[in-house]
Amino acid sequence: MLFANPHARHEPYPDALRELLDLERARECRRWLAHWDQIASPTPLRPLPGLARRLGVGAIDLKDESLRSPLGSFKALGAPVALLRWVRRQYPGRDLDPAALLAGRHAAELAELVVISATDGNHGRALAAAARSLGCRCVIVLHAHVSKEREAAIAALGARIVRVAGDYDESVREAARLAREHGWQVVSDTSYEGYEAIPRDVMQGYAVIVDELLDAAPADGPCPWTHVFVQAGVGGLPAAIVSAFWERYGVARPLFVVVEPEQADCLLQSARLGRPTRASGPVDSVMAGLACGEASPLAWRVLQPAVDFFLGVADAAAVQALRTLAAGEAGDVPVLAGESGAAGLAGLTVLAADADGARRCGLDARSRVLLLNTEGATAPALYASLSGRSAEAVRKAQARWTSAAAAPRHDGEDRTTARAGPPMTAERHEQDYRSEAVARLRADLAIALRAAAHHGLAEGVCNHFSVELPDRTGRFLLNPRGLLWSEVRADDVVLVDAAGNRLAGRHEVEPTAMFIHAAIHRLCGQACVLHTHMPYASALTLIAERALDTTLSQNAMRFHGRVAVDAHYHGLALDASEGERIARAMQGADVGFLGNHGVVVCGARIDHAYDDLYYLERACAAEVLARSTGWPLVPVNAALAAQVGRQMQGERLQSELFFEALRRTL
Repeated sequence: MLFANPHARHEPYPDALRELLDLERARECRRWLAHWDQIASPTPLRPLPGLARRLGVGAIDLKDESLRSPLGSFKALGAPVALLRWVRRQYPGRDLDPAALLAGRHAAELAELVVISATDGNHGRALAAAARSLGCRCVIVLHAHVSKEREAAIAALGARIVRVAGDYDESVREAARLAREHGWQVVSDTSYEGYEAIPRDVMQGYAVIVDELLDAAPADGPCPWTHVFVQAGVGGLPAAIVSAFWERYGVARPLFVVVEPEQADCLLQSARLGRPTRASGPVDSVMAGLACGEASPLAWRVLQPAVDFFLGVADAAAVQALRTLAAGEAGDVPVLAGESGAAGLAGLTVLAADADGARRCGLDARSRVLLLNTEGATAPALYASLSGRSAEAVRKAQARWTSAAAAPRHDGEDRTTARAGPPMTAERHEQDYRSEAVARLRADLAIALRAAAHHGLAEGVCNHFSVELPDRTGRFLLNPRGLLWSEVRADDVVLVDAAGNRLAGRHEVEPTAMFIHAAIHRLCGQACVLHTHMPYASALTLIAERALDTTLSQNAMRFHGRVAVDAHYHGLALDASEGERIARAMQGADVGFLGNHGVVVCGARIDHAYDDLYYLERACAAEVLARSTGWPLVPVNAALAAQVGRQMQGERLQSELFFEALRRTL
């Protein structure tokens, strides 16, 4: 659900808001926090060019707050600043040094102070850590949906835990009640009547993110980004972000899109009503840090005149975005983003797949988009279950990518690839080919080929499946020349370079095999490329539309917004230039319909790509059969097709279970 805010203004930053939030105080927060051993500054800004190509925008930059602190999120900027300011207000005239407070040099005199807050996890963890550093006591109120894993992380910092039934808003009310009863101080990022000073201080701390971003921006130049996507719970983070950009750039500020869980859309509903209100749904969301039912009135004072669009996204979209970042799809750096941290990308992905929504937001190939990854794997077990890989595995992949990016690049490369490790000798090729990791890839590629034969997707001994080695050294596994797909086993798969030269393996390879595959791997940043002439999909490349209608069957809807068409058949792909032309026509899409030819299906993993290949043919078969009746077709509207596509992309467990079944039976 995309809602255009009728109250958004593009004008100079109002003085009334400057009294609430301003960049000078953000810089002061930054100076204070520089003395805390739980803070790392600045956090990296990560370009994601492959993802930008895939989504059809000019550039995507991601500010990676997963590395802000050992606490794992941007919340380490807010609660500590608010606690510092509150403690300093308790001792007027003393001008307590923030560095001394954070070092615990006043712990003895602060020992009787007690602070309390409700939390979904990250804010409470940051407050508990800051309280421990200063030497005061901390009580954290958790609602029913906060996981035991997050509770344990907070308790490990010395906080006392109080559990309540209900949702986040119930925990806020209970924290306020306990504070009144015991004379404790609430340190919350949400405001309510009579309670605004501390939430303002929390938001001011969050604005450090923008202060860091603007360090590299020319003082008198335009904003580096045309669009800023920022996720929201009660509204504190987006209020901090948009206010800082608005103050700096005034009338020329970027367009702001605030992203929320569709069932916890308190800000979108506030925009509809023109005042702070409750969410329309049951609030509970996998995006735990954003699962808030009531907008913060203080934050709303900033958001109402500043935010251009509010967007609700499904949990499935956030999970898929989390997986996309973890996998480093399209050749980008792998990023450790929690379920709330990936919400901004989820919003951008949803809009990129919605032609009308993208048009309304002015999102096109010229757009330069800023995203915020607000957290890492703050609940590691949950992260592993959602992403299919451990947080440590993603960190290691990120480190390998970073190391590779620092190495010299080959002339003409379109993306960063690894060139680390021992020299590329015949001995190394053979050693890598026999390694456990590559052996698993060979086995899976062979299973995919046998499955394709079993499902009727093969054509003689033609066409190829390829997968790039995980080290990104420009080497690929490919099915051999002359073997039926039904007879290919792991030891039949061949290791080749981008030119199709055999590096390891016992079989010969088709000399022209890599002309298409190498170009798609390189230009589209895809790890797995499956090219077939499967009958029903190929049949649709022969009609005027050249491709599947993704608004017809449910199976077709899974590909909505993921299909590119190369309508210009140029004959056999007998040289690299034809392969590059096809790859460029795909524009980073997962699925390419090649006019008068066949199809290409790509993915970050073999099992996911094969699942797409299988269901693509099923969808094409249904359309061909429906067309053959001569009766009128009944498509659904594009918005519904996009929604179904997001739902299916967000649930990849079925893809993995399907491939496991193929392993057992083939």
